[in-house]
Amino acid sequence: MVDDDRLRIEASRTRAFFGIDGQKKVDAPRCLSFSRIRTFNGEKALSFEIVAPVDVERSEMRGVDALTINSSDKVTIKLKSQVHTGILSGRAADIFTLAHELAHAVLCHPREALARTTRNGGYTPVSGRVQKYEREANRFASFFLVDEQLAGDCTSSEALARSFGVSLAFAERWFAERESEETRARVSRGFQELLRKLGTRPGSVQSIAVPARAEVSTSGVVMPPRREQNGGLRCYCTRGTLIATLSGKFQCDACGRISEIPDGD
Repeated sequence: MVDDDRLRIEASRTRAFFGIDGQKKVDAPRCLSFSRIRTFNGEKALSFEIVAPVDVERSEMRGVDALTINSSDKVTIKLKSQVHTGILSGRAADIFTLAHELAHAVLCHPREALARTTRNGGYTPVSGRVQKYEREANRFASFFLVDEQLAGDCTSSEALARSFGVSLAFAERWFAERESEETRARVSRGFQELLRKLGTRPGSVQSIAVPARAEVSTSGVVMPPRREQNGGLRCYCTRGTLIATLSGKFQCDACGRISEIPDGD
């Protein structure tokens, strides 16, 4: 699974590869003009195939708006003709489809993950086993279409949609996710500060006596916590003390291991 930090980096590198870094609105027609693409497995040849309506029903494009085919040295992205027209005219949903397909190419996703339909409000993977690839492609597309470093002056969903050429629904989700991330960051900073204060205050939770419970090391060896003379517990790593957290669990102040120590037994 590729985490969001890595996806942000790859989206930024892809923008740079297409020569659109520093621009708010992705120049989608420019992306369509490229014959090469940078991927996880190195640079590859890139081609776009436009599928006419008359050919859709008898091709692998049936039921999907776009399809990406990865091979060892080449990427082919197939687009329905109406999607291609939408990209050229600046239709937000079709530009998102292009960004989504570029993600499959850059991340070298296996073929069964690479089918997308947007006109019925969702997407149709060829296989039910590939939800994580779809999530990665959607997240990449989000980072590719909206460079967070350039979005600082957008104070509303409407402003973001205008500046970056995304749909209003996309912009609203983007702001909701940013607010959620900022809230989590504030809570995390507050929690870490509280733990720091608890860990350094005389008579803090290190001296609370709790029943010992055997812990399992990374090697699979059962190693019980060592009880300190002050009644606290030493982590099985032998370097740190188990400190109570707000969640009711205990964290080693040396190795960071989270332990769950019950009240009984």
